[in-house]
Amino acid sequence: MVKERQIYATIRPESKYNNQNRHDQAGNVIPFPVKLAFATDPFWPIKGGIGDNYTLFDVDLWVSTGEKLERILNHSREEVSIPLSRIGGAP
Repeated sequence: MVKERQIYATIRPESKYNNQNRHDQAGNVIPFPVKLAFATDPFWPIKGGIGDNYTLFDVDLWVSTGEKLERILNHSREEVSIPLSRIGGAP
């Protein structure tokens, strides 16, 4: 049986919704958990966060891989990771 992984998102700087990102005390963006709803809402398939509806252009997607979140390469070929400790940080 395949274990389902939680997907997280951060809103991209190029998105008009970038102001909806939450930040920790150091100014780092805090990833938020999302669900993918391509079957029911193909135009706004990213569900979660403050706005609850985002396009794939609006967000970078992340998946937990042990101690880090690894970016799903939907916009760039540059590999990036975020420490899991950043999740659940103060706004």
